[in-house]
Amino acid sequence: MPPIHDDAICLRHSEWSETSQHATLLCREHGLVRGLARGSRRERSAFSGGFELLARGHVVFYEKASRELANITAWDLTHTHSQLRKDLPSLWRGMFAVDLMQRALPVREPHPRSFDELAALLAQDTIGMESLTRYQWALLDEAGHKPELETTTNIGPQSVAFFLPEAGRFEADKPAGFGPAWPVRGRTLAALRSITVSQRPRTDANEDTWTRSAAFLCAHWMWVLGRPIPAAGAVFGDRIEIGE
Repeated sequence: MPPIHDDAICLRHSEWSETSQHATLLCREHGLVRGLARGSRRERSAFSGGFELLARGHVVFYEKASRELANITAWDLTHTHSQLRKDLPSLWRGMFAVDLMQRALPVREPHPRSFDELAALLAQDTIGMESLTRYQWALLDEAGHKPELETTTNIGPQSVAFFLPEAGRFEADKPAGFGPAWPVRGRTLAALRSITVSQRPRTDANEDTWTRSAAFLCAHWMWVLGRPIPAAGAVFGDRIEIGE
């Protein structure tokens, strides 16, 4: 089988030995790839010094359908995204973004749009809550799990709606006997509606509203996945319990 070349972002890595690493990569044309990079930490290897979280580069690997791990043979680093390490909130948000990505997508299934969304997020000088909200929405759209907002157009910014995670939709009133119903502020809904159109409309959403919006989408993602996202606690604290 010939070698596979692709653009990739490192979502996770761990030490396999003193000179080798396990790595989970998001490849633009080949999706999530988990592999073993033998000799990646040697000084004169073909791995630019080894894999680092959030880094982007050109990867070469071999894979077989019968093997869980790919054989990674080269890594040419192109972007370290070192600017995020100068701002601790941005660094945590970037770590949350890659933490979510490796849980949201199946292995070896191409998702070039998701790759582009992550690459654009990590390229920013700082990562704000609006950007994190838009990123999560794009992934939900790509995965087919975005909440239905059609029933929220008559809910004003001062009102409260209820999100039904089992149905993936909002209701103006809390239904009886339906299951969980998360209260969501009207301002949060307005911010979410503003990102569903191709051009960014004007919105009165402030940083607190975008934080609530990002936290709500994180809570929805954890409901979809059926498990927590470890990095979420450092970004949202206890707001992720109900998205507010």
